[in-house]
Amino acid sequence: MASILERLQTAFQRRRIGKYDSQDFDVQSSFGMILGNSVNVTERTAMSIAAVYACASKISSTVAGLDAQIWEQSGNSKQAGITHPSYQVLSSRPNDYQTAFEFFETVTAYAVLRGRGYAVIERDEAGYAKSMHCVPTDEVEDTVTPNGRVFKVQGHGMVMPENMIEIYNLNRQSPISLHRENLGLSVASKNFGKRYFEDGQLTGVISTDQPLRREQIKEVRDNWREQGSAGIKLVPHGLKYQRISISPDEAQFLGVQKFQAEEVCRIFNVPPSLIWLDSQTTYNNVEQQQIMFARQTISPWVQRWEQELNRKLIQSREADRYYVRMNMDEMYRADMEARIKFYDGMIKLGVMSINEVRSKESLNPVDGGDVHFVQVNQIALNQFENHSENLANKNGSNLGENPTEDDGI
Repeated sequence: MASILERLQTAFQRRRIGKYDSQDFDVQSSFGMILGNSVNVTERTAMSIAAVYACASKISSTVAGLDAQIWEQSGNSKQAGITHPSYQVLSSRPNDYQTAFEFFETVTAYAVLRGRGYAVIERDEAGYAKSMHCVPTDEVEDTVTPNGRVFKVQGHGMVMPENMIEIYNLNRQSPISLHRENLGLSVASKNFGKRYFEDGQLTGVISTDQPLRREQIKEVRDNWREQGSAGIKLVPHGLKYQRISISPDEAQFLGVQKFQAEEVCRIFNVPPSLIWLDSQTTYNNVEQQQIMFARQTISPWVQRWEQELNRKLIQSREADRYYVRMNMDEMYRADMEARIKFYDGMIKLGVMSINEVRSKESLNPVDGGDVHFVQVNQIALNQFENHSENLANKNGSNLGENPTEDDGI
């Protein structure tokens, strides 16, 4: 029986390429229930789990909020490559119906949840990208032909790899598929809570040692219901009532929900405090978790995006001049007091100018702000002897001219 169903599944799947994801076909097409798979969790149904939605939204929106630009390198200096033909496509206008934020958020969300995020590149006659279009993962078929690898995309036809932006998760697999059984417990816990609070809990049972006819059972049931929720009820026919209530806390309902939410955070590598799960965190803890989130979670996604965009948007002949960068500086931005100390030290060391600091704080430059300063109270050890002699000669000369004047000796 199972072999027949599996053959039917294969035949049906071939006819529905693009509608179902091959990794989740058994669940999405309901064949899994027939084949014995009782866990019905897919990328679509998993989004109803609050922790999954929060983690996916946190990662994708954070990546989308980073400023992606094409930069131009000239010697030791760099500037925004606004003259590059694809600059506006990447930074602000990927297509006619999406902002850059929505584009990056959508592709990243597909990659986070499904393991694969795609976008089709349309190019001009010179080969530069003039638009980018996000496509759902289940509308893309990655195939290998005698002529090489090619993508079959609904609405776009056959697309060559060089015209397809590909953002992949670990092993190109969906974390929802890999952890379907684990997430199934979250769904079961949620359904239990829904039934518990909708239908009410079982508070007790009525039992008897004597057999009852159908009419007697109906009479007892009707009599019990007629008495409503009164504090005292009469049980006829020698029946006995036994109370068997259990609270959600005793059933570990809340504990299971919290544990499953933490499991989801582990799956997506998101600190619990960032999805408002941990109520025991302090300001310092949250700040450290945000930095950890930037380094351990967002940075790998940024690396994926930057390397893929450099491969697909920057032509090989201009790779030594232009490059794509997503600015993560804001994610490491400290509080105002820490920034003041940092900028003060950088200016005193001559590393940054006043205008560079103002640029970091989104302020306009000022006249004379491009000058770099350096403190003069620190000199090299091998120059200390000469510096000491110069000071001595200078002080002696000043004392000879006006011995009564205080020269700070």
